[in-house]
Formats: sequence, C-alpha cells, structure tokens
Amino acid sequence: MAQSSQRLRLAANYYLAPPEMGVPAFMAEARQAGAEGVGLTLAALDVEGAGRLAALAADHGLFISSMNSAGYFLFADSDARVRQTAQNSRLIEAAAQMKADRLVVIAGGIVGSGLTLEAARERVADGLRALDEEANAAGVRLALEPIHPADITTKGCINSIRQAFDLV
Repeated sequence: MAQSSQRLRLAANYYLAPPEMGVPAFMAEARQAGAEGVGLTLAALDVEGAGRLAALAADHGLFISSMNSAGYFLFADSDARVRQTAQNSRLIEAAAQMKADRLVVIAGGIVGSGLTLEAARERVADGLRALDEEANAAGVRLALEPIHPADITTKGCINSIRQAFDLV
C-alpha cells in the first residue's frame, strides 16, 4: 500500500462536549487529548461569536475543521425558509471569518415538508446550488453530510455517500 505524503490531522467536534462545557474548556481538552483541530457548532457561534472562536482556536494551536450545520432546505413554511436562508448566510460568513476548512450541510428531514422523498431531494439539489454559489463567493467549501436513514424524517433525506456524491 502506498503511503500518503499528506499528514492526517485529528479534529474533535464540539457536538461531543457535554452541554455544560464551554468552548474554551472544550478546546483545551481537545488539544490536550491530541486533537489539532475542532469542529464548531451554531451553539458555539451564538455564545462566542466568530472572531472570538477564531482567536480561541489560535490560542490553543487548533485549526477549525468545520462549521456545522447549514442547509435544512425542506421547511414548508416560507417564513421558516427565509429564517434558515439567513442563518445559512450567517454560517457562511462565520466560516469565512474563521477560515474553517468546511461548512457542513445537512439536507433536512421530510416530515412537515409536504414533499415526497424524490421531490425533497430535488429541493435539496436546488438549495445546494444556491448555497454553493454564496459559499464559493465567500471562499467557503461545503461538505454535504449524509444522515442515517433512521433520521430521514427529522434531519436528512440524503442518506448515503452515493446520494451525496450524486448531488455534488
């Protein structure tokens, strides 16, 4: 087997942290455990802000592997879609400011969307095209996360690596 010349870097995601653990403590523990990067969440962004998160990561010698999670394209309510679009833009801006390696995208579940599975996946494809244009303009790369089929109703209608590749 050929060895890669690229060194692997471990990143720990803030989703792993207990609810009471703040971002600074999480970053310190992640670094102490050998992680070189962290994945950050909307909750972390809401508490600390993008500038502070970038500074904390730098202070701990960490890179930001991802900002999680944009997408959720399947709201039936137009007001909810507008709010999600604004949140997606905020996440793109934060990912760009923090120089995050990726902005993770989750498609959204089909419950309450009023869509068939096929129609939901088509809406996701349209949403991804628009999100990718905005992210690309900001210099942000997207990562589409397939979700286990058990969560197809609430979290994601993209359920396999093949489906994600087909969309990309």
